[in-house]
Order: sequence, then C-alpha cells, then structure tokens
Amino acid sequence: MNFLDTKKKIIEIIEKLTSNTSSILSEKVFNIAAEVGIGDNLVNDCLEQLIEDKYIAVPVHGVIKKK
Repeated sequence: MNFLDTKKKIIEIIEKLTSNTSSILSEKVFNIAAEVGIGDNLVNDCLEQLIEDKYIAVPVHGVIKKK
C-alpha cells in the first residue's frame, strides 16, 4: 500500500467516524487503521498531510476535528 492509498484509507476512516459528528478521538482512527494493517507512523504522516491539506484541524487533546 503506497502513501496515497494509505491517505485515502485514513480519509475513509475519518469520513466513517464523522458521519454523525464533526470531531472524533484520534485513538479511534489509530485503532481502525491498525485493524487494516496501517501502522502508527503512517497514520501520523497521513494526519499531518491532512492538516496541511486543511481537511482536519490540528488535533487538540487527542480530538480530531474535521473542517
């Protein structure tokens, strides 16, 4: 799985978790990503990229807020 595929998968996870709310615990993203074989470092890299893309806000106290 390359970085773009991983980033798309993280976006899918965030979309699923934010279907009824605009914010989620980052721990949930890490847990679901781990279930599909994505390691913590890749998740961190993807989240940083999504912050740069202004898709999510900078996590505060483990809470990711979708913009």
